[in-house]
Amino acid sequence: MRTGRVIEGVVRSGRRLGRELGFPTANLDVPRDLELEDGVYRSRVRVGGRTYEAMSNLGCNPSVGGAERRLETHLFDFAGDLYGRRLRVELLDRIRGERRFASVEELRAQIARDKTHIQNLNTMFLDLNIPYKVADMSLAEWGRKEIEIAEHEMPGLMAVRRKYGAAKPLAGVRIMGSLHMTIQTAVLIETLVELGADVRWCSCNIFSTQDHAAAAVAERGVAVFAWKGETLPEYWWCTAMALSFPGGKGPQLIVDDGGDATLLIHKGYKAENDASTLDYAPSSYEEEVILETLRRLLAEDGDKWHRTVAEWRGVSEETTTGVHRLYQMQAAGELLVPAINVNDSCTKSKFDNLYGCRESL
Repeated sequence: MRTGRVIEGVVRSGRRLGRELGFPTANLDVPRDLELEDGVYRSRVRVGGRTYEAMSNLGCNPSVGGAERRLETHLFDFAGDLYGRRLRVELLDRIRGERRFASVEELRAQIARDKTHIQNLNTMFLDLNIPYKVADMSLAEWGRKEIEIAEHEMPGLMAVRRKYGAAKPLAGVRIMGSLHMTIQTAVLIETLVELGADVRWCSCNIFSTQDHAAAAVAERGVAVFAWKGETLPEYWWCTAMALSFPGGKGPQLIVDDGGDATLLIHKGYKAENDASTLDYAPSSYEEEVILETLRRLLAEDGDKWHRTVAEWRGVSEETTTGVHRLYQMQAAGELLVPAINVNDSCTKSKFDNLYGCRESL
C-alpha cells in the first residue's frame, strides 16, 4: 500500500457546499507534509468497516473562495451522516488538476463529468493500483518461516543468489510467472528479485496455491495474484493482472506452466488484429471465461498485446500440456517468441532425479 496516498482523520464540519451542488462531501484536514499535487482523484474510502468507491478533491477549492487546503471526498452509494466519523481515504488516480470555474453551474457540470469518468474507471477489468491479491496477509510470518526452511533444501537457487546477486544480471527485466504459488516457487521468485528482476506472479492452478507462501511473497513487495480456491473468472483475472506491468507494459520473459499465460497473449494478439476471432461458440465453461476475459481486455486497451509482444523475448514452459500447445503453434506458424521446453530438458530430469521436483522449477 502506498502510505503517501492515504489520508486518515475525523470528518470536520464544512459549509455544506457539496450538498448544495448535489455531491455531499466529507472534509478532512490534510497533513502538512503531504506532497501530492492538488486536483481531483479517484479514491477509495474505508468507514464503519465498509469500503466505498469515491472521488476526492485535494486543494483549496478556489471556485468557491476556499483558502485552506483540505480533502473533500464524495462517497458513491453512501447514505447517511459522516460528520464526526473517522475515515481512511486512499487516493488512487489523479483525474485532473484543480482549477477555478467561472460559475457554480460550470463547477457542478464538471463534477458530474468527473464522477462519470471515475465510475467508468471503477468498472475496468484491470486495476494496477492493486499491489497484490492474496487470501490472508496474516499468514505471511508462517510463510516466511517455511521459505527459510526451503532455502536450505534448494542449494541450486541459493548458489545462483550468491554468485550473481551482487551483479544484478536481471536488473530491470520484467518477468511474469504462471506457476504453482507454493513455498518452493516463492524461493524462485525471490531469487529472481535478488538478481534484479521486476516480477509479477500468478498460479497456474486454481487449487494449488499455498496461501501462506503467497502472503509472504506479497509482504516482500512482489505483485502476486493467487489464492487457493479461485473461481475460473478469478483465475483468468489473476493471469491478466500478472501479465500487466505499470506503464502499459507487459513481461519480457515468462515462466509458464501449462501455457495459460502464453495462450492469453497469443489469443489476445489475434483479437487485436481481428476481433471476430473471439466470435465463436465456446466448447467449455472455461473457454467461455477466456473469451469474455479477452473481450473485456480488448475493450479497455486495443493495443495491449501488441505492445506486450513487441518487447516479449521468450517463454519457458514447465509441463506437457503447455509444450504440446507450443508445438502446435510452431507448426501453424503462430508462435510469437522463442520457447524453452523445460518439461523435456536434460537439466529438469537431472534435478528431478537428484532433488525431486523442488529445484527443477
